[in-house]
Amino acid sequence: MKGMLFNIQSYCVNDGPGLRTLIFIKGCPLSCHWCSNPEGISPRIQLHHIDNLCLPDCQRCIATCPEGALRKKDGRLDINWEICNRCSNLICTEKCFTGAMKKEGFQSTTEEIFERISREIPFYGNDGGITISGGEPFTQSGFICELLKKCKTIDINTAVESCLAVPFENIKPCLEYIDLLMFDLKIIDGDKHREYCGKDNSIVLANVAKLAKTFSGNLLPRMPVIKGINDDNKNIDGIIKLLLENKISKINLLPYMKLGIPKYSQLGMKYKLENAYTPDEKRLKEIQLMFRKQGIICSI
Repeated sequence: MKGMLFNIQSYCVNDGPGLRTLIFIKGCPLSCHWCSNPEGISPRIQLHHIDNLCLPDCQRCIATCPEGALRKKDGRLDINWEICNRCSNLICTEKCFTGAMKKEGFQSTTEEIFERISREIPFYGNDGGITISGGEPFTQSGFICELLKKCKTIDINTAVESCLAVPFENIKPCLEYIDLLMFDLKIIDGDKHREYCGKDNSIVLANVAKLAKTFSGNLLPRMPVIKGINDDNKNIDGIIKLLLENKISKINLLPYMKLGIPKYSQLGMKYKLENAYTPDEKRLKEIQLMFRKQGIICSI
């Protein structure tokens, strides 16, 4: 079975226990304003242009663009992204020899990925394994389910990172092959969730309740914390209530970071949170204490 990915990283330590191989699935039903992997939002292959790798006098990509989306302006490459995004083959990337124009996204089979994972098993130790991230892994449920099943046949530890904004039918077949399921709890208010994430959170909240009742593995909610957007007491209280109602006793706080911002312009996208900030340490500690006072284990 083939899937659409945008990256595979080896020897990672921040997305599950031990040393891990990270598989990034392309395509996500949400479009969170703070997303640090914007290349994972679209399910299709995209053009990724790194301007500082362009040569001033090179016009190889311009000459080959079938849509006329490329031109030189003030000595730099100017891309009409609306036209470019209609292109299906991105032939310009094949003509670029500096790496300035590259395809963001590639297809791979479960067998090809499993072969790579198998070579990295000696580095996993007792705790390591694979983590499937994104984008949203459950948008390609059949693909990741097949890959997870292959891993469990040789007892590789498996983890998945999800926004849970998918039908539970996408999630359910994979659950028996997942050891750790990490999911995001961003904003409790449905309208505010739609404003900042592109959709309301009704399906997310329903999935949390279903997972709490049916998933026998390790369930770990995580909250990205963005100052002025979701760090208010009302939102924290709402998340606490949700966790208590579903008998979930832990959560990780993920302070907002701006690491993915440069990728937006390189993909022809606009970053919508230019004035967003990471909450200071004092506020993070206050939020942590709010969870802990309710008996919820909270780490930062």
